[in-house]
Amino acid sequence: MNTRYINLLEKRQLYEKARLQLQEWYGAEQADLGSCLYWGQVTMKILTQAGLRPVLQAGTMQWRMVPPALDDGISPTHFSYVWTPGSPESRAAVAAGHLPEMHVWVGLPDSSELVDFSTGTFRKLAQERFGLRWLGPDPPAFIWGYHLTGPSTSRIKRLSSSRSRPLLGVPATESTAV
Repeated sequence: MNTRYINLLEKRQLYEKARLQLQEWYGAEQADLGSCLYWGQVTMKILTQAGLRPVLQAGTMQWRMVPPALDDGISPTHFSYVWTPGSPESRAAVAAGHLPEMHVWVGLPDSSELVDFSTGTFRKLAQERFGLRWLGPDPPAFIWGYHLTGPSTSRIKRLSSSRSRPLLGVPATESTAV
C-alpha cells in the first residue's frame, strides 16, 4: 500500500507527463478532444511509473456547463456520459464490439483519491463534437482529489455495485483541481 502524499506541483508535473504521452501515442487531436479512455491509459502508465497503484474506473460523469441562473428550463445543463448497461443503445454498442456510453478515470485506492486528466477537454468536446452550448466556467485542466459528498459542479459515479459511494470532482476553487 502506497499512501505517499503527492503535492500540487508534482500533480501538475504528472499531468504534463501524461499529456505529452497522450500526444505521442495518439496525436494532439485526441489530447484536445477528450478521449477519456486514452487519457485513462496514459494516466495509469504515468502514475504507475511514479510508484502509485492506479486502478482504471468507469461509469457516469456529469459536468455543469450552464449555471443555474442561466438555465432556460429547456436546453441541456450538464455535459454527461451516462452508464446505462440495460439500455438498448448500450446493448447494441457492446453487441457490435464497441464500448457503451461511459466515462473513464483513474482511482488511487491506497489514498482514496480519483484522478481525471481529461476534464480540461470537456468544453471543447461538448461544443465541437456535440454542438452543446457551454455558458459556465471552464473545467480545470484536471481533477485530482478525494471522494467527497455534497453539492459540486461535477459528479462522477463509479461503475460497480450499489455499495459504491459517489465520487465527486473537486471544483478548481476548492482544492487540488488545476
